[in-house]
Amino acid sequence: MQRRAPRRSAPRVKYSVDAFEGIAELQEAASGDELRDGHVDDDDSAEEFQARPDELPDEAEDVMSGDEGGVDEVGSNGAASDTGEQLMDDISVASDPDVGASSLLEVARGAQFKKKTKKTKGQEDDLAFTRGLPEGLPKSASKAARRLYFFGPARDDYEPVYKAQAKWVNDPTLPRRSNAKGLVLRLPGSAEEIHGAWKWWHEGGGREAFGRRQTVRILDIEEAAEYMLPAGEERIILMGPYTNPTLYTLPVRQTVPLREAWGADAITNDATYKNGFMLNLGARVHCLNWLPGRSEKHQYLAASVLPSRPSSFDASSAPAFNAQPSYNSSIQIWKFEVNEDGSMRVNGSPQLSTVLCTRWSDIKSLEWCPTPTADGDPKLLATITADGAIRVVEVSLSSSIETTRYQLIENVAFQSRPPNTICTCVTWLGPSRIAAGCANGCIAVWNIDETPPDNNPDHVQRPYIYSSISTSYIASIASCYPSHPNMLITNSMTGYTLLTDISRPHTMTPAATTTSQRARVAQTPIHWSDWAQAAVGVDDSFLGKMYPLRRWFTTINICRTKSLATAIAGSPCHPHVLFGTASGEVLSTNPLGRMIKSKAEVWQQTWFAHEWRRPTLNEANATLMPASPESGGPLTSKSIPPSVVRGIGANGLSRITEGFKAERVYLAGDEHAVPNSRDYNMFHTVYEQQSAITSLAWNPNPHVAGWAAAGMADGLLRVEDIAI
Repeated sequence: MQRRAPRRSAPRVKYSVDAFEGIAELQEAASGDELRDGHVDDDDSAEEFQARPDELPDEAEDVMSGDEGGVDEVGSNGAASDTGEQLMDDISVASDPDVGASSLLEVARGAQFKKKTKKTKGQEDDLAFTRGLPEGLPKSASKAARRLYFFGPARDDYEPVYKAQAKWVNDPTLPRRSNAKGLVLRLPGSAEEIHGAWKWWHEGGGREAFGRRQTVRILDIEEAAEYMLPAGEERIILMGPYTNPTLYTLPVRQTVPLREAWGADAITNDATYKNGFMLNLGARVHCLNWLPGRSEKHQYLAASVLPSRPSSFDASSAPAFNAQPSYNSSIQIWKFEVNEDGSMRVNGSPQLSTVLCTRWSDIKSLEWCPTPTADGDPKLLATITADGAIRVVEVSLSSSIETTRYQLIENVAFQSRPPNTICTCVTWLGPSRIAAGCANGCIAVWNIDETPPDNNPDHVQRPYIYSSISTSYIASIASCYPSHPNMLITNSMTGYTLLTDISRPHTMTPAATTTSQRARVAQTPIHWSDWAQAAVGVDDSFLGKMYPLRRWFTTINICRTKSLATAIAGSPCHPHVLFGTASGEVLSTNPLGRMIKSKAEVWQQTWFAHEWRRPTLNEANATLMPASPESGGPLTSKSIPPSVVRGIGANGLSRITEGFKAERVYLAGDEHAVPNSRDYNMFHTVYEQQSAITSLAWNPNPHVAGWAAAGMADGLLRVEDIAI
C-alpha cells in the first residue's frame, strides 16, 4: 500500500462515532440533515439543563478528569486532528477483489457534515449520543447537566449525594467522630425496618432450617491446635516517634497498644490519642470484615489468614481455576471493647472471642451480611474457600464469655459449588440473597432462604441466576446494595470493570451488562460507594478512580497512590475511602467533591506506612532472641547482648511509620507531581511481598464508624480509631 505524504494542504476530516456514516445507500434512505448532524433540533431540550432555584450557583467547570473516550477534538486552527488518519496509513486493509483498498478507506473515514443551528442557553453543542448519553461533556457543562447525567433527573436520585456533600465537605481526608451519627442511611434503621428485613428468618422458616442443617461441635484448645497456626512465629516491630522508635516483639495472637510506643500518657490526656492496637495473626492476612449490629459495648472483627498446609499437600494444576484438596483452616473473630464516647478501650487487650475451625482449605474471602441486626437476629457469614465452594454460616457470639471458644463447622445450612469451575469472590445483595463470581467468567446468584431437603446434607443448592458476563476470571465482585441491590460490579482479568443488571432476563446481553474503559493491567480492588452513587476502583497508573453509575464509561480521578493499590474499603456511615498499596501505605480521602464539581481540590492523608525487610546475613546466622512476655513488650539495646541483637531480625523486621499530614494532590499536569516517573515515563517499583497491605475494613456501625482495620502480608493487623 502506498504511503501518503505526511503533510496535506486540505483540512483533515473529523472521525464520527457512527460506524455507518458515509455509506451512500444508508444516507439515501435516511433523512440526511438530521442523521448527518447526529441530533434533532428541539428548543424544549434546553429545559433539561436549566438550573433549579434551590441548587448551588452555576459556574463553568472543567471536563471530567477521568479518561474520556470519543472522537478526536478539533485543533486550535479549526482543522480536525489527523492522528487517526496517520495511523490508518500504516494499516493494510484486506478487501474484496472487486473493491479497492482506497475505496474501503474512504468509506471507513466517512464525511464530515456540519450544520449551524440556533443555540439556546444551557444547550450543549456538538454532542454525540452513543449510549443514550453524550460521549463527552464540554468544559462549559453546567451543574444541572452533571447532576442529570451522573445521578438522574429525580430528586431522590441526586438529593442524598448533595446532602452528604454538604455534611462532609469540611472533612476532606478523615471523618469527624461527631459527623458519624445523625445522617439518614439507606440501610434499615428502626426496629420495625430491621425486623421486616429479617422476616424470612423469623417467620419464613429460616431459623429452623439453619438450626436443623448446620452442625457445630465444640473443641478444646488441644483439638483446635491442628486447625490454627503454631504459636512460635513472632514478629519484631519498630514503631513510635520517628526520632525515638521502640522495638517490640509480638508473639502470634498477641497484641500491643499503640499508645505504649508513643508514650501517650506522658504527651496528652486525650483518650482518643493513638487509640488502637497492633496484633500479630501469624500469617498473611487474607480478608477482614467487621460485624454489623447494634452492640454498644463490643465490636467483632472476623479475619482469615493463610493456613499452614500439610506436608503431604499436592496442589492441583492451575490452582486459580481448579478446586484444591481439603485441609484444615480457621476463621478468627476478635472482640474489642467500646468506651461510652465510642472510642476504643485500650486499658485491656482485644480478646480472641471465637475460632471457627474448618476443613475447607484457604479462606479466600469472607463477608458478614451487611443488613443491620437486632437481638435475636442471625449473624450470617459468607465464605469463599480454595475448594471452590461458597458457604453461609450462622455464627453464635456471646459477649459474656471471657474465654476463647473453638467451634468445628461440620455441616452448613447453605453451600454450593459450580460445575467445572470454582467460586472466586462473594457479595451480599440483601439479607436473603447472595452472589459470587466464578473463574470461568460467570456470576451466580442464590436465594439462601430456599433451603434444600434436610435428608441430604451434601446437597448442592442451585443458583437461580448463572450467566456468563466475561470471557475470563472474575477477580472481585461488589453489590450496589442498598440503593441498587440488582446491580452487580465485577472486575475480571480482561481488564474491564463490568456493571450488570441481574434483574434482566439475560445478563450477558449489552442491555444488561456494560463495560468501563479497559485497563492495561487488570486490577482487583473494587468497592461500591452508596454516598457517591459510584464504584471506586484503581488503575495501573497509581490513580484511584470512580465509575458513576449512570456514566459507566467515564472515570473520575479521586486520589493518587505511590504504588499499585491492593485493597479498598468504604463505609456505610461516611463517604471516606481507604486505599492500601503494595508499598505498605494506607491513605484516606473523601471523593464526594470530585463527583459534584470537577474543579474540587483533592486532599488525601496517609494513615500509616508499613515496611518489611528480610533478615541480613548476620541475623540469619545468629541465635533468635527468646520470646518476650505474652502481652508483648519493648526491647532496648542496653538489655540485650550483642549476639542476640544480631538475631532480632531473623524472621524479618517490620517498621511502622505514622504522623503524616494531609496533602493536596494534583492529578494531572506537572510530571514531578507523579510518583515514580521521569521524562513522563512511569515506573513500577517492586517491593517486598510482606510489605503489602492485603485487606482493609471500616467499621459499619455508626457509633464506632471511625474504627478502621488494616491487615498486612507479614501477618500484622492494625486496628485503630482514626476519626478526628
